[in-house]
Amino acid sequence: MEYYRRYGRDYYNSGSPVSTFSGNAGTTYTLRWTIDNSPCAASTDDVNITFNQDPTTADAGLDQTGIGMCGLTITTLTANTPVIGTGSWSIISGLGGNITAANSPTSTFYRNSRHIICITLDNHQSTMYSINR
Repeated sequence: MEYYRRYGRDYYNSGSPVSTFSGNAGTTYTLRWTIDNSPCAASTDDVNITFNQDPTTADAGLDQTGIGMCGLTITTLTANTPVIGTGSWSIISGLGGNITAANSPTSTFYRNSRHIICITLDNHQSTMYSINR
């Protein structure tokens, strides 16, 4: 495959119908395959290629356990804010309880028993988990 740069854009050219193409994560490209048989008109077809970015690594914050949690039924969650993707909280263990703003990294959680909570950062097909006990 031949690669060249012209007018600030990257170009790839190959006479083979099976070629390798590399690009940048988070970028969509349109490539054109052309079959030419002069003097007849050329036949072309385009293909779109999107390289998705992985989501930000999830960090649900420090565990909130021990004597500091005795008698409490409310706590503020302290997850990281995603740069890539969207975050959401879900209760994956324990009965009762309410997450007031599931998409906020600093949501309030009301509980009445021990829970395991998960934050999910999702960017289309990629999902990462972090556990807060």
